[in-house]
Amino acid sequence: MSDVLTLSFDGPDGAGKTSHIAELSRTLTRQGLRVFNAGGLSRFEEAFPRLAGRALAAWWFEEAPPETVSRCLLTAAVLREKYWTAAAPSYDVVLLDRGPITVIASCLALLRMRLNYSLQMAEDSVTSLNADVDYQPIDCASVLLCSASPSELAHRLGPSLYPHYGRYQSFLYDAIKATSRNWPVSLVIDATDSFDVSACVIVAHVLQLMNQT
Repeated sequence: MSDVLTLSFDGPDGAGKTSHIAELSRTLTRQGLRVFNAGGLSRFEEAFPRLAGRALAAWWFEEAPPETVSRCLLTAAVLREKYWTAAAPSYDVVLLDRGPITVIASCLALLRMRLNYSLQMAEDSVTSLNADVDYQPIDCASVLLCSASPSELAHRLGPSLYPHYGRYQSFLYDAIKATSRNWPVSLVIDATDSFDVSACVIVAHVLQLMNQT
């Protein structure tokens, strides 16, 4: 698997992770590369409810205990990692929608918002939860999509799905900044820039990384 480039796309909601993965996958495939999109997290964990929109937001922000949601995220990340590592040898590039940075940051943000935890308290809680789940992500490069302000990205999402969603986004933004300091970020993209320009930058970056492997 040493010749396979594994790249995660991280950032808050609305940053363009899924859209950029789809565009990058199409571009690399046209160039003859074998691309494996490992997908998002929810389909890997049966405990995630098959909900959408306001119903999912209500489960996430109010109905399910925050520890339960966090455990679901960590467990899904473990199962997805088993899935893509088994498939990786047959591909040139593996793409992860919401990598380790976003997985951990999402847990931190939810615990801080729901339980009024400090960042340190949230980090300790995630460490405790992970003692059972044992999420130990394999090192991979990260494309971090961010912006100068979470409000700029929140505007893209349109009307809030849930009253607390804006507050969660603010916590998520801060958690991603904190978590990304401990993870190999290979490229930072301003999520408010033109999508086409950002897509070209990402493609050039990926090709450069592949030449280094």
